[in-house]
Amino acid sequence: MYKTIVKSILVIALLAFPFMLTAGEAERKAADELLEVSRFEKVMDDSIEAAVQMIKQMDPKMSSHEATIRKFYSKYMSAESLHKEVVDLYTELFTEKEIREITAFYKTKTGQKALEKLPEVMQRAMQIAQTHVMQNMGELQNILSEE
Repeated sequence: MYKTIVKSILVIALLAFPFMLTAGEAERKAADELLEVSRFEKVMDDSIEAAVQMIKQMDPKMSSHEATIRKFYSKYMSAESLHKEVVDLYTELFTEKEIREITAFYKTKTGQKALEKLPEVMQRAMQIAQTHVMQNMGELQNILSEE
């Protein structure tokens, strides 16, 4: 009896395995499409450029090493180097249906505008946050001196 149950479970598992694999492949394919539609490669290229510029701004002497810095960031921060892990991340956090819904939004005119404007929104939000912190730095200093 026990052997029959074990055999049945194994047969069911073997028959279901291709479908489980297909679901994973479908999720990964959906995530690949999302990265393409959301301009992941451009976003990462822009991020590399911003990082290089920030380093040069923080230390102007680094300008003479720009090519090396750019090569380093391209090696570890390019869309190509991060693609698999970002796909893994999307398939971990979202269902295939959710990934397809996000992709559908990004394919709309509003979705494309959101993609275009999101970097500016994030940059300006960080500037607003920095302004708030700087305007209230005295409060933090008072609190720290009281401790």
